[in-house]
Amino acid sequence: MWSETLCLILGALCLSYSQDVNTQIAYANDIFSMELFKAALKDDAENVVISPVSVSTLLALVQQGSGGSTETQLEEVLHLDPEQSRDGYSHLTRNLKESSGNVTLEFANGAFLKEGYEVKSQFKNVLEQDFQSTVESVLFSDPPAAAEEINSWVADHTHNKIQDLLSPALLDASTRLVLVNAIYFKGFWKTPFQKRDTRSDNFFTEPNTAKQVSTMHLQFNFLTGNLLDLNSRWLQLPFLGGRFYMLIILPDEIEGVGKLAESLTGRDVTDLINNLENSGSSPVVNLTLPKFKLQTTLQLGPTLQKIGLTDLFTDRANLTGISEEPVAVSQVIHKAEIEVDEDGATAAAVTAIHANALFASLAPPPLLVFRVDHPFIAFVVDDLNKLPLFACRVTDPTAS
Repeated sequence: MWSETLCLILGALCLSYSQDVNTQIAYANDIFSMELFKAALKDDAENVVISPVSVSTLLALVQQGSGGSTETQLEEVLHLDPEQSRDGYSHLTRNLKESSGNVTLEFANGAFLKEGYEVKSQFKNVLEQDFQSTVESVLFSDPPAAAEEINSWVADHTHNKIQDLLSPALLDASTRLVLVNAIYFKGFWKTPFQKRDTRSDNFFTEPNTAKQVSTMHLQFNFLTGNLLDLNSRWLQLPFLGGRFYMLIILPDEIEGVGKLAESLTGRDVTDLINNLENSGSSPVVNLTLPKFKLQTTLQLGPTLQKIGLTDLFTDRANLTGISEEPVAVSQVIHKAEIEVDEDGATAAAVTAIHANALFASLAPPPLLVFRVDHPFIAFVVDDLNKLPLFACRVTDPTAS
């Protein structure tokens, strides 16, 4: 019988401290990102935005307190063993910050413990030293107050983009621990769209179904190319500062986004991100891109079970490295938002886990038209670390 509860909330991201570790973490993240993204898309036919690295950071932290088959499953899903994930995410946590005036990137971890509840010293050291988490005591016997305190922390660290993440109904006197990580990104385009050029254009949600959407227009030299095996084209839309960009992948067919999402692999993403300059060219591009704002709340427990984390959600969970009390995860909640307009993009994400205790490219023509007028996939990419921070599928820009 499970009587205590463990809650983990977070979002995540990565930065480098050594080329070898950076490459290893980035590649593992790319693989996990696409596996999670594709699994999440299968459960939702509409617009979706997710920060897979947010989820992977949470799982990497849980991995430090795991054992037995639970540890094995986490290693297989994260594509990193506990030592690799601890070392990699430890350095990423320290380095994942940017505030240049043009771009803001914030990343923070927090741990909320039931008053009087003790985690094992080694896991506490992982929290405080490796994942740089703050640690606070909370009265989970008062669920509304506890939820308000945690949600306030989340809102503060996402500039109020993510609010009311955790419902008081998820907390009770049996809750022992809530781990939280928040990620916030705001960037301005290197070449902004002019608002006077924005107008209503057709966006085909289906081959014979079009909606009038507010569409931005810009003619400029953009890095772009083709993904012939995926019947798609891509375009890089850089933010000021040079570190971040939006990568738009547009299927050739109006109804092709489903097949694209199913076929796109982590290796494809890794190869493209690492070889972008060599995979395309920079002609003058006539770009049309719809403005959009996406908000997604996902219950990721079933999704994570589909990709291999089965023990974590049952009484077979082995998380004895966290505390003396046996615990298992009951829910994983992920909430994310992204907004794209003429000036740039703003994105934020958090992931919440609630657990119960146990007892090849073609040269384009000189002037190329890149018309994003049907469903597409987009990533916000950290070029320094060669990994996507956010991934989204836009099927209808008019729906949030």
